[in-house]
Amino acid sequence: ADLDFKPYQDILLSHYPEKATHFLAFAFLLERKNLFEPAAQEILKAAWICDDLSLKEFSLTLRVLALEKLSLEGSLNYRQSLLMIDLLRRVGRTPEAKALLKDCLPLSPTSEIEKDIINRQKALLLP
Repeated sequence: ADLDFKPYQDILLSHYPEKATHFLAFAFLLERKNLFEPAAQEILKAAWICDDLSLKEFSLTLRVLALEKLSLEGSLNYRQSLLMIDLLRRVGRTPEAKALLKDCLPLSPTSEIEKDIINRQKALLLP
């Protein structure tokens, strides 16, 4: 099944830190079920592992991969758009991050956390 599938095995044998490969392997399984946002979240967890180990190139590569998976989601809700803005900004795609942020500004955050996130992104992208 999926666990014997070569791409899955390649993830487990990759050069990423062991804990990161666990998240990446789970992301692979989620993506195979067309669960793109949860897959992106797992990839982001792997990026955080790399951040903690100061593996900047791995972190960047994983954020780009998370961005690609989230893009497969199709129409994004507000929370997903906030994640997309953050990922775009962190991988250096600032113009796209700014454009999406401007699209989100007229919308109302549904929680205090979303309000804090949008305000933080505004401070970082629209000084």
